[in-house]
Parts: sequence; structure tokens; C-alpha cells
Amino acid sequence: MEARIARGLVQGLHSHPKASGNVRKGSYEGFKTLYNRLSGEPELVFQIEDRKADGTVDNYITAVVRGDLIAKVQELQWTECAVYAPESKFNRQNGNLTIFPTEIVPVQA
Repeated sequence: MEARIARGLVQGLHSHPKASGNVRKGSYEGFKTLYNRLSGEPELVFQIEDRKADGTVDNYITAVVRGDLIAKVQELQWTECAVYAPESKFNRQNGNLTIFPTEIVPVQA
């Protein structure tokens, strides 16, 4: 299943300068680097705050990027972006959707 997010806030470290005013009460810091257990390749796991056209929050989606996209997402944390993810996984047991973006582009205000 392909995922396209027209406007989503790439959540990042709560200590980041752009986090001020963006961190919601009770939110956890899900911006962390893990390593793929099969390949050993680093993966950045983070949340995207999917927003409706009026700017309100529609959903929170977990995303995982690899390779060159890690540095790009680290640079774009706390920025509204358009996200394209041709691959996703849905966990039926817990109802969580994880997407694997291949393209993340900042949205002009």
C-alpha cells in the first residue's frame, strides 16, 4: 500500500530549537536511530503528524527511513513536509501503521 501525506509535521527531538511550540502535551520523543536486525543498516524511526487541510491533526504515523534520507529527515525535523512512501506495513495486533518514505519535501507556507 502506497502512502502519500500532503502536509505532515516531521516530529523530532524535543530539545531541537524548532520544537518550541510544536511539542504537544503528553507526546513522547520517538525520534531515534535503530539498526535493522537483519542487515545492521541504521534506520531512523520518527513520527509524522498528519494534518488536514485546515491544519488540525488527523493522525500520527510512524515512519522509518534509511540511507541518505536519515540526514534529510534530521535536517527537516519540526518542518511541515509532503511525504511519499511506496511501502508500508500494518500490524493487525496493535493497529499501528508504519510507512517507509522514499521522498520527503518541505511544504512552502
